[in-house]
Amino acid sequence: MAMAQGGSEPEGDVPAQEVGNESDYLDELEKLAELHEKGILTDEEFQAKKKQLLGQ
Repeated sequence: MAMAQGGSEPEGDVPAQEVGNESDYLDELEKLAELHEKGILTDEEFQAKKKQLLGQ
């Protein structure tokens, strides 16, 4: 129980910040995937943008 209580407080704050960042990344990846599916981005362009986004 001590671990659950001690671990839940810091983890409660950190994921809130990470979720925002992850959400932004997911939104951007979805946009890139949509452009790729429509043929606006080539496979190479999509992979490069995806790598750039995930590398940040």
